[in-house]
Amino acid sequence: MDRDTVPLDPDWDFYHETSLRGILHILTARINTYEEIPASPLAGYVFNLVGPHNHYATTCFGITEMFWLDPAFRRGWLPFRFMQENLDGLKERGVQIATINFKLGFQDGRVGKLLARLGYEPADIVMRRRL
Repeated sequence: MDRDTVPLDPDWDFYHETSLRGILHILTARINTYEEIPASPLAGYVFNLVGPHNHYATTCFGITEMFWLDPAFRRGWLPFRFMQENLDGLKERGVQIATINFKLGFQDGRVGKLLARLGYEPADIVMRRRL
């Protein structure tokens, strides 16, 4: 949304700092052979912040900050297995509640359907207004 005025521009210093503090959990998906997609061996990533929530200090949350899967791999069970692997990693780190934000309109809501299959439930509504 609003790509013309709100460009994707991750704060890499923030993620580096969270990594040093031990609260950043990153899952990557890599290609075994360069023949599949010769441009890059990276097929996907998920960035999570792991730790207590500002409102629930005694509960460990896994907050998925950003995720991406190469379009060539957004078919069949691959997206499900990728996100399930992320949940497994969060569980290993003691996460009790996993949350994720996503764009409702992206590809007709496919992400929401995928997350529902993984057991996610709608919990909050985030509203926005462009000023």
